[in-house]
Amino acid sequence: NPVMSQTRVAAQTATALAIRNGACIIKRVRVRQYAGAAPRLFLQLFNTNAPTVGTTAPEMVIPVPAGNTKMNATVRDVNFTGDGEQFGTGLAIAVTTVHDGAVAPTAGQAPEVIVDWEPLG
Repeated sequence: NPVMSQTRVAAQTATALAIRNGACIIKRVRVRQYAGAAPRLFLQLFNTNAPTVGTTAPEMVIPVPAGNTKMNATVRDVNFTGDGEQFGTGLAIAVTTVHDGAVAPTAGQAPEVIVDWEPLG
C-alpha cells in the first residue's frame, strides 16, 4: 500500500508550488481562509510539477470561499471518493484571483492549503 503524504502550505500564493514530480492520487484538499476581508479565490491544481500559472491549463480548479469577518476561518473541504483523483504527470498548486489566471491574492489574504496525496507507481 502506498503511504499517504500530506503537503501543507500556510499561505499559498500564485507562485506555483511543486508537490510531486510523477504520478499521484489526490485524496483530499482543504483550504482555510483566515482573512475576513478576502474575496473569493481559486486553488488551481496542475497535472505537472512545473506549470506556468496563467498559461498552463489547470487540471482542476477549486473555488476558495471568501473570508467572513464573523468567522475564525472559512473552509473548503473536498474529499475525493473511490480511488481519488489521479494526476498522471505530477502535481503543483497555485492560488489566484480568477479561475485560470495568474494574479496573486492580496498580501495577507493567501489561504492555507492542505493536500493529502499518494504517490503512484
